[in-house]
Amino acid sequence: MDFRIIGGIIFVCAIVAVGAVLFYNSDTPETNNNPNITNNNTTNPTPSNNQLTLTLLSDNHLGHISGLLLGSSPGSSSGPSPSPGPTPDPMDHIIGVFDQYVKSTFSKASEAGLPGAAVVLIYNGKIVSMNTLGVRDLESGLPVTPDTLFLLASVTKTFSATNVAQQVDKGLMHWNDTVNTYFNDPNEFDLYDPNAYNSLTIADCLKHTSGLPAAEGDPEVFTFNNSYFHMLYNQRFVLNTSALGTTHQYNNVMYALGGCSAAIANNKAWGDLIKEELLNPLGMNTSTTNLSDFLSSPNHATHYITYYNDSGSIIRTPSYPPALDEIGPAGSMGASINQLVNWLNFQLAGTGMFNGKRILSENNLDATRTGYVYTDNKNDTMYGYGWDIDKTHISHAGTIPSSKAFINFYPSTGVGIAILTNEGSMGDAFRMSVYKKLIDLMNGDETSDFWPIFYNTYKPIYDPAPDNPTGPGDLNNYVGVYLNDFYGNITIKLENDVLISYYGCNKQPYNLNHWNDTTFAVRSNGDLLNFENLTDSKYQQLITYVAPDYTVIPTNVTNTFNRTE
Repeated sequence: MDFRIIGGIIFVCAIVAVGAVLFYNSDTPETNNNPNITNNNTTNPTPSNNQLTLTLLSDNHLGHISGLLLGSSPGSSSGPSPSPGPTPDPMDHIIGVFDQYVKSTFSKASEAGLPGAAVVLIYNGKIVSMNTLGVRDLESGLPVTPDTLFLLASVTKTFSATNVAQQVDKGLMHWNDTVNTYFNDPNEFDLYDPNAYNSLTIADCLKHTSGLPAAEGDPEVFTFNNSYFHMLYNQRFVLNTSALGTTHQYNNVMYALGGCSAAIANNKAWGDLIKEELLNPLGMNTSTTNLSDFLSSPNHATHYITYYNDSGSIIRTPSYPPALDEIGPAGSMGASINQLVNWLNFQLAGTGMFNGKRILSENNLDATRTGYVYTDNKNDTMYGYGWDIDKTHISHAGTIPSSKAFINFYPSTGVGIAILTNEGSMGDAFRMSVYKKLIDLMNGDETSDFWPIFYNTYKPIYDPAPDNPTGPGDLNNYVGVYLNDFYGNITIKLENDVLISYYGCNKQPYNLNHWNDTTFAVRSNGDLLNFENLTDSKYQQLITYVAPDYTVIPTNVTNTFNRTE
């Protein structure tokens, strides 16, 4: 064969091959423009998928996203894809699995007693999963919608601390202002330790380092519904259990001082101030700051408590709301899942801007999200001003007996989640299961199911009364008013042969179920009431277990209430 012909054929083939390669490369995109993902943070451009993967793996210490999440099976070769196209975003798969888990877990929670819930997942400024589940009210059967208001409880703290930061921006307040600058009447507020009274700062209140016992004051809020004036006055009888400024001891009464001080600095009611300066600018116009406005909303969730009655049957009943208004900055807000999207996006942007408007300086926004004190002896979580701060994420939970709320975001990946429920026990099990599932998915684990664990953790416990109990005797012997100087009154009435207790200012009646001898169980709040010292056919003392002894006055045992006329 003529070698010149062969050479010509080879030359032509080579030209065709080079042209094909050039055509292939010119059609391969240089960047991934995913139309489903948007980014509202102008200071941090959306990373490429490879950059995002590295961020998920390294920058946030979230562990290894499996090859499955990246679109290939573990152990597969790293050769070129057979067809060109954008690299799959690892979050796409996470979102799909998460969405299905939320639905399937709510189905189980609903069967166990959770009426309704709302869950939203956002990524780089965009809603990627929103589920409104179940009903907001059992009697009407009305469904939960994206605009249904739920009580936020302690998630309120994240807003009130940010509002204090706004006052620092304006120069009206400083983080290290002493509280007695604003509450300067000793008849209104005083502390047992005069040094603590003179040195307690706004920052101490917002990071829970007042030194007063954790949860001290909660019985006054949730059981006795006392006024904030009453709670503040009582602080003079409470001994610090740690040195001021050193130890995280979660205290709602002391936390509320921060927001109340901001109101005093502006000569406004706290609710009006935070609406004008924070909620309305964030587009959270229907959010509420008090119970009256919450209950007046045409689209609010009825909240429920679940417990066993004396015969061992599950009871789910509407909850008479606790006195959250009295500690407003620590827990009285209501909001919808739609509005929490704005809050998450504001926090994730990290600039202090929202929709082109300055809400807060970036410096003071960062101040609220900086860890100042460890929350436990593991030294892995810190508390800022109204935020729990972990290595990878920032969060806060809201917990009252009739609802659970939760908000959580990962600053360096643009991921945020909010969860709202309108029942206590199964609401807790649901929100913990969903939250933990998201963490596992971001670590590459698709197999975990936390529902069985948290169902068993949070389900109501039924303790049967003792066998062959001693009878209570004449029920009229128990009727009367029992006084405690710290908490107030407990009133015992007899209605239709059933003893009923009323705690302090709380209008909710609590049935007393006989336990043994002169001890009665209050199933709906977990209390045990023990009556002692029968004199002239009347018991003279009542001992309750929901009112711990926080006082430093030796003769005033505060879980003992004495009969009074």
